[in-house]
Amino acid sequence: GMGEVWVAENRDTGAELAVKMATVPAEPGGSSLRFRREARLAAMLAHRGVVRIFDLVEEADGTLVLVMELLRGETLEHYARRRGPLATREATAIVVPVLAALAHAHDAGIVHRDVTPANVFLAIDPDGLVTPKLLDFGIAKVPASGASHTVDGRALGTPRYMAPERIREQGAIDGRSDVFSVGVILYELLTGVCPFAASTPAASLAAVLEVVVDPDPRIEPKVWLELRRSLSKRPYERHASALAMAVALLAASGETDASLSDVLRQLRVCLETHLDAPADPASPGP
Repeated sequence: GMGEVWVAENRDTGAELAVKMATVPAEPGGSSLRFRREARLAAMLAHRGVVRIFDLVEEADGTLVLVMELLRGETLEHYARRRGPLATREATAIVVPVLAALAHAHDAGIVHRDVTPANVFLAIDPDGLVTPKLLDFGIAKVPASGASHTVDGRALGTPRYMAPERIREQGAIDGRSDVFSVGVILYELLTGVCPFAASTPAASLAAVLEVVVDPDPRIEPKVWLELRRSLSKRPYERHASALAMAVALLAASGETDASLSDVLRQLRVCLETHLDAPADPASPGP
């Protein structure tokens, strides 16, 4: 809601890029800060699973523009809504690369703080692999910055994916907060339902703090043990890191990095079939 993303062409090279422009007036803690934060973090991160940002441009009128890599595919939010509950193998193939990208960010001292299906993009790469990429580090916690990123005293983020400690603003926020968010995403991918969805943002926040998620018959028992751990209300009860969660999921699902790569290559067919299909005027969108 703070910007628009357009396809652009570099007139000198002919390369297609994406440009993200702020669409709301600049204000302290608003889109200007988020855009500058994204650009700063782009200089710190270099990972296949993180969207690349090439430049930050400030127009004469003060408008900020992020110049980014152009991705072909769709967000995980759209994909999951279209497909419904996923098999364990497919859900694991999507989540493990996200955890790998988060591990890279956490090693650099960066906590994303808004890991949601809308901020994961299933990008079709030229080599035939589909790469889940993390988007929007606009409210991330950066090194040497322990302060909460808030507006009017309210923590920014998507309520039903926020870890309890972020809602309570208790203690230092570290990578285990993102691990919680990935757990919510994984549960949603496997069941088709977000465990903390509610009618209002406030109700979702209350659900995160109070609701104990029950096992679902669609979730394999071994995978459920790791999923339940990631959804623990207390950070110290979760996996110690994003990498630890990825390793645990691979063991629980019986998959390997190689087998998951095969799944992601197969996923390309599904994405391209959808992207190449003619638009349905009666459909709500991609």
